[in-house]
Amino acid sequence: LGTDPITPVAAMASFPSGHAFVLGALAGAAWAFSRKLSIFLGIIAILTAIGRVSVGLHFPIDIIVGLLLGTPLGIFIWRKIHHLDFLEKAIPKLR
Repeated sequence: LGTDPITPVAAMASFPSGHAFVLGALAGAAWAFSRKLSIFLGIIAILTAIGRVSVGLHFPIDIIVGLLLGTPLGIFIWRKIHHLDFLEKAIPKLR
C-alpha cells in the first residue's frame, strides 16, 4: 500500500493472524446461539483485519487464513461444549 508499518513487521508478524483467528472463532461460536451477535463479531473481525493490513502489520493472506481457521474451530468447540449446565442457563439470557 506504500505505507510504513507502525511497528517492525518482522518482530510482530504472524501467520495466520492471531487477531483474525480469535475473532473468527468467537463469531463462529456465537453463530450457534445468536445470529445477531455472530454478525456483529464478524463485522468487528473484518474491520480489525482491514486495520491490521492497512497499517502494515499483516499481509492479506495472514488475515484470510486466520479467519478460515478460526471460524470453523469456534463452531466445532461450541458444538462440543454447548451441553454444559452453566451454558444452558446463560444462553436464554443472551438471545
